[in-house]
Amino acid sequence: MSIRGPATIDFETTDKDAKIAHAVEFAIYTDDATFVEFIKPPIPIPAETSAIHHITDDDVQYSRSWEQVKPDIRNIVDAMDCKILVAHNAEYEQNILKEGFEDIMWVCTYKCALVIWPDAPAHKNEVLRYWLGLPDLGRKSAQIAHSALHDCKVTHQILHRMLELHSIEELILWSSQPKKFPKIPFGKHAGMKWEAIPGDYLGWICKQVDMDKDIIYCARGELDRRRMANATQGPR
Repeated sequence: MSIRGPATIDFETTDKDAKIAHAVEFAIYTDDATFVEFIKPPIPIPAETSAIHHITDDDVQYSRSWEQVKPDIRNIVDAMDCKILVAHNAEYEQNILKEGFEDIMWVCTYKCALVIWPDAPAHKNEVLRYWLGLPDLGRKSAQIAHSALHDCKVTHQILHRMLELHSIEELILWSSQPKKFPKIPFGKHAGMKWEAIPGDYLGWICKQVDMDKDIIYCARGELDRRRMANATQGPR
């Protein structure tokens, strides 16, 4: 399988929900090239999101619109002959880009980290950066967390560490699957590994129509694992 790339991509936006968010900054980063641009959204940037990425309406007042920028993102990807884009929680970037990138393969370093490092204290890119001891840590280094380029660089470092352990094909496969949370993230059993959760509670999770689909996937996977183990042991 011959694959070109990959390149990391990141957006800063007006909202945590990608379905209603408008991009205000994007970056694409590889070992050889960097592209960064502010984007003027069609709405004022909310104070609560400015508090995260520190981008204000004044910063973007003379920037191009999303309709003008998006074709250039595609042109950049094509010019780099890039077939793989990488992001931490890539579903967010995919929802921002929407149509026009269907031929691109994706690596989600968040999903992959859940598989590769289940015992990490958390799986956000900045936590992984410090937990893995990646370069340029601490206040002695310039830190601009939640700028698109900074986040791209951190994700790129995490990607390289992953590629020391696994193939790009494995990362693409895990990225196409639901999130494999190593521990249940909510409720009275929060922080416990799935194998320690009572079966009736796992069954309850699977019946909840408004439950996160990835949580249901993990619960069903654990129930299936137990059924297979019981079938292998046979009657007693």
